[in-house]
Parts: sequence; structure tokens; C-alpha cells
Amino acid sequence: MKYSKVRLFILISVVAIFIMPSMVLFGQGYKPKIVLSMQVSHTKVALNRTVDLKAVLSWIGEMDRFSIVEVENPLLSNFEIAGTSSSSRSEVKGGETHIFKEYVYTLKPKELGMGYVDVVNVRVRDNTLGNNEDLTTQRIPVEVIDPIPEKGKLKLPWYYIIPAILILIIAVGGLLLYRRKKERERQQKVEPPPPTELEYLENLRNQFNLDQPNLHDDFFGLSRLLRRYLSAKFSIRALELTTDDVAAALESTALDTNQLANVKRMLLRCDEIKFSGTEGTREELMQFYTLFEGMLEVFLRKTKEET
Repeated sequence: MKYSKVRLFILISVVAIFIMPSMVLFGQGYKPKIVLSMQVSHTKVALNRTVDLKAVLSWIGEMDRFSIVEVENPLLSNFEIAGTSSSSRSEVKGGETHIFKEYVYTLKPKELGMGYVDVVNVRVRDNTLGNNEDLTTQRIPVEVIDPIPEKGKLKLPWYYIIPAILILIIAVGGLLLYRRKKERERQQKVEPPPPTELEYLENLRNQFNLDQPNLHDDFFGLSRLLRRYLSAKFSIRALELTTDDVAAALESTALDTNQLANVKRMLLRCDEIKFSGTEGTREELMQFYTLFEGMLEVFLRKTKEET
């Protein structure tokens, strides 16, 4: 009898130590962690070469636990995107399935000096819990150095190079003058690129349905679109800065006092809705939409008057 009581005590202890915590964890809706990482193939790249930027989403669990809602192109300084690719794979490590989704961007330098991959923004959806999560990477600097000489180029002796240069100057001089004249005539006919405001007015009107708004996601989307416009219009990093820092950076821009106050009010309210979990009203959304649209139209008119 005493031996049976000992066995019963051991069994209860095992259940309490190993099984009960797992049941509690499962009952609380354990959420697996999804991680966004970013790296570049080189921290220095020649002007006539490219560098690969790789953004990797990874988590432990089933492949369909998360869905990729949106992957924004990286914000770049001194680089342009020359190509993109994506892939998915899974690995089993220690009895757990690791999922990897990779997005590779081939970047081409524009000029010598420092370049930056500012941020990559990704929105994912947890298909089990039914909520969205926004992930952002950190800034990565990449130095653009002198171009690398191409292999196989013909190397002439110096006594051939000087006459060749003189002949080239004489032969091309007239052609350059002719092309310059034609280029001036062409520039007089070429229309300037469309104003930035046209692009954002189109995005604003296509992205939001005020008749059937999503009062959580639409405030977030409006805030992000406004920050992207401020970044493009005034050359500030509005997507990375806090609302107070954005307002400070805009004080020396073409925004008047009323416009600046409206921008700050919209961003602060959208931040409150995003981080506090409260829900804005349809009237607020319509008011912010109208304020943003009006600001875009004002700057669009000024641009047209100047041209």
C-alpha cells in the first residue's frame, strides 16, 4: 500500500510539471514568433557592380500559420532596384519545422559615396489568431566605391593612346556640338515629369472606400500614405521618425502653420488608434481624408502655377 502511494505521488508530480504548463500555454493562445531579418551580400560595392539585398521572414510551425499581406519595396538612398526574386523553404531542426520566405532585391548603385537601405516594411497575417502584424527592418549602410576595370579590355601602349585621344576629340567634337543642339531643342519639347501629388491623390482615392471603411486598417493606411508623401515631398525619413520628430522636421518646409497642425493632429490620432487598440470613427476618417486630399490639391495647384 505504501509503495502504491509513492507511485501515485510520482505520477501526479509528472503531470503537474510537464503536462499542466503545456495545457495552460495552449489555453492562453500561444503565439509563435515571426521574425523579419535583412542583410546585404556586400557592405562595399563597385559603381559598375550590383549588390543583393535579402529580406527573410522566418517562424517555427506550419507553413500556412502566417500569410504575407504586403511586402513594400525597400526605401533606398543612392541605389535603384535592378531585379527581384522570392522563394520559400522549410527545414527540420531538433524536431521542429522552420519556415523561411526570402525576398531578394538586386540593387544597382547610382553614384560614388554612401548609400543606404533605409527600411523594408512587411505586413503579415496570423491565420490562427486572425490578426495582422507589421514588421520593419533596420537601416543598412553600403559604400559605393570606384568601378572595377572590366576583364578582356584591350590595353594599348602609351604612344598609341595619345594619338587615339586626339583623333577621338576631333572626330567626336562636331558630333557633340550637334547632339547638344538637338538635345536643347528636345528639352524644350519634353514635358516635365508629373507632380508627386498626382501619384498620391490617385493612391488616396483608390485605396480608401469611405462608404464601407475599415476603421482600424484605414487609419493605419492613411497614416502610412501621409508619411510616404511627406518623405517624398520634403526629403525627410517620415516613416522612421516619431510624430513629434516629423512635425519638427516639417517646420522649415513649405507647409503653412495650419497645414502643419493638421498633419500633426492626423498622425497623433492614427498613432493612438494603432497602439492603444481603440477604434476611430467614420467621421474622423472622412475628415482626415479630406484634409490630406486638400493639402495635396493645394500643392498640386502651386506646382502647376510655377510651371
